[in-house]
Amino acid sequence: MTLLAPLFLLGIAAIALPLFLHRLQVQSPEREPFSSGMFLLASEQRVHLQKRLRYLLLLALRIALLATLAIAFAGPALRLPERLVPGQGPTLHLVAIDASFSMQADGRFDRALAEARTLIETLPPGDKASIILAGPTTVFLAEAQSDKAVLKTALAALEPGAGRLDLGELMETLEGVIREAREPVAVHIISDFQATGTPARFSDLAPERTGDRWIGLQLHPVADTAESNRFISGVRRDREALEISVRGLGVQTGEADLRVAITVNGETRQEQSQPATADGETVFRFPDQGFARGDNRVIAELLTEDPWPGDNRYYAVIDNSDLKPVLVLTPDPDSRAVTYIETALATGLTDFRAEVVAIQDLDPRILGRYAWVIVLDLGAVNDPLAAALTAYLEDGGAILAALGERALARRQVPVSGQPAEAAGLASVNGKGRSIARIDASHPALKQGAGWRHVNVSNLFEIEAGDNDRGLVFMDDGKPLLLEHSRGAGKMLLLASGLDNAWNDLPVHPVFVGFLAEAGRYLGGEDGLERQRLAGARLILQQSGYASGQVIDPEGGTALTLADTRRSQEIPLNRLGFYQVYTPGRERLIAVNPDPRESEPDIMTAAALQSWQDAFSGRATSEVAATGSAETTAELPIWRWLLILLVLVALLESLLGNAHLIHRAGT
Repeated sequence: MTLLAPLFLLGIAAIALPLFLHRLQVQSPEREPFSSGMFLLASEQRVHLQKRLRYLLLLALRIALLATLAIAFAGPALRLPERLVPGQGPTLHLVAIDASFSMQADGRFDRALAEARTLIETLPPGDKASIILAGPTTVFLAEAQSDKAVLKTALAALEPGAGRLDLGELMETLEGVIREAREPVAVHIISDFQATGTPARFSDLAPERTGDRWIGLQLHPVADTAESNRFISGVRRDREALEISVRGLGVQTGEADLRVAITVNGETRQEQSQPATADGETVFRFPDQGFARGDNRVIAELLTEDPWPGDNRYYAVIDNSDLKPVLVLTPDPDSRAVTYIETALATGLTDFRAEVVAIQDLDPRILGRYAWVIVLDLGAVNDPLAAALTAYLEDGGAILAALGERALARRQVPVSGQPAEAAGLASVNGKGRSIARIDASHPALKQGAGWRHVNVSNLFEIEAGDNDRGLVFMDDGKPLLLEHSRGAGKMLLLASGLDNAWNDLPVHPVFVGFLAEAGRYLGGEDGLERQRLAGARLILQQSGYASGQVIDPEGGTALTLADTRRSQEIPLNRLGFYQVYTPGRERLIAVNPDPRESEPDIMTAAALQSWQDAFSGRATSEVAATGSAETTAELPIWRWLLILLVLVALLESLLGNAHLIHRAGT
């Protein structure tokens, strides 16, 4: 029994009114003066039992009338199996099984399959079920049907995948199915309910309710408590060593030493041990690793056992190709800006090396040797060099340029050609300003989020022209970074310096990533990301290739040359190395699980209960978070109470009239 509006039960207190009024109506026997009773015969006092019973029955009817009225307004409903509730009829059961990477831990997926089989075996007669595999994509393994054998067969060959489950995206998919279904729908989600799988808005977990169809949700958690976990979070190469990062979550001190081994191109190279620490990151350095020319397959493996063995291996691609030269033009080769550029290019995260030349010593004829050029202050460029850079740009060259102090004396921005008045070069804003918007769709800004942490004190206010595209914007809408097109070439123009005087961009981590992405974009390199997460999709066309062939980690063909004409989108569902063959090149892509799948925190029982409450639009505290094999529904009974109320009112009216007649003595 549930109550939709329990506060109306306070109306039961109104029964005190008839009790009080009936007590006032009880009259004592009237006394009359009499001369003498000696001549009267003695007799027993007569008790009017019938009148007394009628009086008590009238009081009971009036109390029942007020109590029934209060209970009816409270909205009582009976909780019954849905097949017993009139109007429910057969129910469609959507059984979604979490097949994300975290379900590989500690037998979770086996428990999920057992829970799904129990649901199928206890399916009420007439109901239908659909089996759904939930991961990076939602796959319907068995369409809605009542044949239990077919439903069990769909579970036979299931295995957990390597991708990530977003519960918000899953509910969005199920919402479309619920909207199209005509019958009542019971949603069953069997999962470990990782906390990292919840959407940013909790309301995304509940569908929009349409019509008066019954929709229920039952959550079946297969992970009771959060477990500790250690996993390899990254592999990084610098000029001296290979760094392996091991991250620990929910772990305690006093555990066994951590052991990590590395394999390069199938050859086991080294193994190291370090004392285990509590939560945090442990870094292993493997020096003096010799790599072959081109792409190298590196596998880092955590040999220390833990409950989640699936994330103890990390795949990385180390590109050992010759670094490509990039010309750096500067008025002062010893400036801080040159140091920042050289340091960023030498981190190993880029494929370029800096060749620094003073502007006054440059022979413009060598510009054609470079795929792209960095100019640290366009204001220092003289007119002959500006003309040479313009011709280089029009012929298909690429430039990354900044505006420093020497640009203040210019009446016109060299090369790009904006007039000083339109560009606002007459004054420099000296107040601190923040970055408000980044065009993350641009290939040079794939790591655009880090730009928001950059502090800018001085910059030139440049108004973008017809050949300009703003990429990074300040809080007043003016561009800090824009792209200028000229002929067949392109130029990225920063409206501030690179010497850490007018802004602190060069000392932020985003600067290294920006140089790497800008170099690939300006230098015409392919945009093929070498490290990808499982569940992502590889689109060759976005990487600059019109055709190609892709081999998955097990040697199967994920995309043939013939397939390229029809589709270039390949799901990266396996962990390991994908080989990508394109005209003239062979590249490797390393695929690893999403690190969020390795975090052990799970949703609390209170969060699961709130989800069920939000889904159904009512309190369901009496329903366990795991649900039961048979779903239930509420049967409102307030209509029956109203009928009872009318009957009680009629009886009270008839009996009340009879009582008044007897009191009047008629």
